[in-house]
Amino acid sequence: MGWCETHYCGFFADMKHFVRFASRSLVLALVCSPLTLVAQTISAGGQHSLAICFDGSAMGWGNNGNGQLGNNSNTASFTPTLITSLNNATAICTGNSHSLAVDADGNAWAWGRGDNGQVGNGSNANQLVPFLMMDSALAVAASYGTSYVLKTDSTVWACGYGYYGQLGNGAGGDIPYPAQVLNLTSAIDITAGGNSAMALLADSTVVAWGYNAYGQLGFGNFNGTAIPLPVVGLTGVIAISSGAEHAMALKSDGTVWAWGRNYGGAIGNGTTTDSNAPLQVIGLSDVVAIEAGDNNSIALRADSTVWVWGNISSTNVPVQMTTLDRIVEVSTGDQYSFARRVDETFWTWGQNAYGQQGTDDQWPHGAPVEVIGNCDLSMSVSSLAAATATHAAPNPMTDRTTIRSERVIRNFFLYDATGRVQHSGKVNASSFEVERGELSPGVYHVVLDDNMGQRVLRLVVQ
Repeated sequence: MGWCETHYCGFFADMKHFVRFASRSLVLALVCSPLTLVAQTISAGGQHSLAICFDGSAMGWGNNGNGQLGNNSNTASFTPTLITSLNNATAICTGNSHSLAVDADGNAWAWGRGDNGQVGNGSNANQLVPFLMMDSALAVAASYGTSYVLKTDSTVWACGYGYYGQLGNGAGGDIPYPAQVLNLTSAIDITAGGNSAMALLADSTVVAWGYNAYGQLGFGNFNGTAIPLPVVGLTGVIAISSGAEHAMALKSDGTVWAWGRNYGGAIGNGTTTDSNAPLQVIGLSDVVAIEAGDNNSIALRADSTVWVWGNISSTNVPVQMTTLDRIVEVSTGDQYSFARRVDETFWTWGQNAYGQQGTDDQWPHGAPVEVIGNCDLSMSVSSLAAATATHAAPNPMTDRTTIRSERVIRNFFLYDATGRVQHSGKVNASSFEVERGELSPGVYHVVLDDNMGQRVLRLVVQ
């Protein structure tokens, strides 16, 4: 099983890092700009994993019995392999045995298991390479056998398994092509898990639909629904995440709220009793990112520390993973997790029977180990520069670098790996210098504004 969600605002195809992982004071400034960033991102699912590199290429590894790695085969891989037919990816996520992605043109792609119609190609056949499912997409989410697409008009569309009403069309039954979810016209984020789904609305409230045996819809009862209904008592929400049978929300004040099945302490309230309404997770503040998995949960704080609770960590309250530091992204799935460091390395722990950790073995890892074959740094930098006809030299830089473009650059913004603005200014020229100054070693994004829109250059500081 797998659960994922992509986060955006306005015309973003994916703002996962800069919305979920930026400081809360920066979120509002960033989410209202019509900019598409290619952000390296990772998604932990059931038995397979996916990632995007900075040049927009996508990688997959783990179980491939239904073609969920998208490499036109059914052969499993214990290390990341390239999805050759998917380019310029900006968002990616794992379902149980299928996968979804969005590219820079707003196209939603699907591949893998199709027995319930979850790849949206009108049939129940497996799809071994990415299939163009919809256009005008902003975000995607996947669950057991269902796929969801958030479109530019703030509507949500779904296909696949629908027995529990998780398609949100007012009825049960499968649909092998995307159909509109009812009564949703102001969605700004979507997430799916197990046999349920949630949407974050423009007014910072949350709606949910589908299966509710454990109270994971947050209605204050255990009644399922085939149409979106409000989650009780939630306001000021900036991020949401659905696990297999529990759900989480992050509020603008940095607190985390959870509800649903509490097996292993997954909702983090110090008990193992299920809750059909949101409860505050104990002992967490200044949180900037959350994700719910299969009876386990993970959070990233503003100080770049990682906190976990539930079945994997054997605790019903959040505990810090003290061996991880300088983390900018987290993801968790079926009893395994990932963390991305500021140096662009991926770290993983938990179950690994299908090679889903990308460590070239099938052994579980109780402590974080590095994923083999992280996105190649030099390849990503050169590919991105060539694609945009914009470059920085020297890159990596030590004292200063010169950024050049074939067009006049009006303004620039330099973001660090946590989404904070380190430098900005007006340019009105085709080249300019960036001095290192107080910049620490690491990876930065230079956002350039010209008369054709906005583009992103990746800059490495040594």
